[in-house]
Amino acid sequence: MKKNIILAIVCLILLASVLPVFANSHTLGFDDDTVYVRLVKYRYDRSFPEYITHTENRGPRKFRGKLYLDYSSIRLENNNRYSAIYEGTCYDVGAAYAFK
Repeated sequence: MKKNIILAIVCLILLASVLPVFANSHTLGFDDDTVYVRLVKYRYDRSFPEYITHTENRGPRKFRGKLYLDYSSIRLENNNRYSAIYEGTCYDVGAAYAFK
């Protein structure tokens, strides 16, 4: 019984030490190169563009993509402005540097 517990602990330690070396984010089920974005935009008239280009920095990565208008989400707010929701997927385009 004690021998099996020690063997199981050794196997877990070996697996934990080897997994980061061979781990790939896609193999483990993570898809870090895409981000789903929902964005609310406001205007004083009802005419919204069909799509907008959105850039977002998340940590050290920069994501860019087209967000498309959800036509059923256009509504009149209390302050005589219209709001609409844009949805889409942004893709990883590289590193985001803080200094230019």
